[in-house]
Amino acid sequence: MIVNKQIHKTHSKLLLQSGKTLENIELAYEHYGVLNSEASNAILIFHALTSNNHVAGKYYKDESKSGWWDVAVGPSKAIDTERFFVVCVNVIGGSSGSTSPASINYKTNKPYALDFPVVTIKDMARATKFVLDYLKIKKLYAVIGGCFGGFLVMEWLILFPESTQKAIIISATPSTNAYSMALWETLRQAIYFDPNFNNGNYYNSSYPTKGIGFGRLVGVLLWMSKSVFDKKFGLKLINNSNKPEYKLDPEFEAQRFMHNILGNANIGIDPNSLLYLTKAIDYFNIERDYGSLTNAFKKVKTEALLVSYDNDWRYPVEEMEKISKAFYKLGIPVKCRNLHTSFGHGAFIYDFMNGTNKLINEFLNTQQ
Repeated sequence: MIVNKQIHKTHSKLLLQSGKTLENIELAYEHYGVLNSEASNAILIFHALTSNNHVAGKYYKDESKSGWWDVAVGPSKAIDTERFFVVCVNVIGGSSGSTSPASINYKTNKPYALDFPVVTIKDMARATKFVLDYLKIKKLYAVIGGCFGGFLVMEWLILFPESTQKAIIISATPSTNAYSMALWETLRQAIYFDPNFNNGNYYNSSYPTKGIGFGRLVGVLLWMSKSVFDKKFGLKLINNSNKPEYKLDPEFEAQRFMHNILGNANIGIDPNSLLYLTKAIDYFNIERDYGSLTNAFKKVKTEALLVSYDNDWRYPVEEMEKISKAFYKLGIPVKCRNLHTSFGHGAFIYDFMNGTNKLINEFLNTQQ
């Protein structure tokens, strides 16, 4: 399945949650499958934090790397592109072609860098609607997202409560907890302290590889649980012996793994974008913005599947159950499923075939 990135340019102004305005917005997106004559088979997928609009397939014939959720999206897969028209849009603030800190500010003719306005999950969901309007999709068959994408699904349902038949929320919570905020702040400070960061003005100079490298270390600890580290590395020494050499250089496989992360610091995401996207996560709080979960979702007209993982310490099961209880109280048809996996939070990407595949397949192919 070969796809190409497309850019939708809009001249509409977007009033942001902060009160500032973003103009001349460009949105990068990809689509897969064929939209039927009634435009009733469309599925919108919101990407994860460090992912983008390239959700499946290959960019071009000579591109070897497939999309970030290629295991789930494609012909005869759980999200079947022979049946559905699948759309994925890079959020504003992202680093894959949508308007972001790397974009040219038409007022200065220079990259925005840190002059880019702070954007929220709600702002991103509203901007995504421009692409669906352009594609003339009035009602989705389903909207799907995990983690960061799960936040976007919730905001989408609140903003456009009658816009979709089905919704799938994976590994998400109704707000960001203080511990996660502290971890994101640690990641941002690692980027800020890089001597090449230059207050975000590095686009024509040296890339802040050290900062993004240390940021990646934080990201690894966010995504991989203790059980995954124990299973993958254990206490194995690099020299394959049972006796350490007692030196400051890495001696254990777990240490070498982290050093390799530092040595391959370019993760394909602009450091400035990472600052803005993690800030958007920090600000995400449905109860604060809408008063309560039931008040936020009171107009929703959809069927929902909520998927959580028992080893996800960042977004625990009980937080997903809060969403489920609010949906149930409002009479929204909801299925809440908790799966066992050693991969924890990243299971919907890295352990998809262990349960998540079946749940999504059944949910999308079952009529209410």
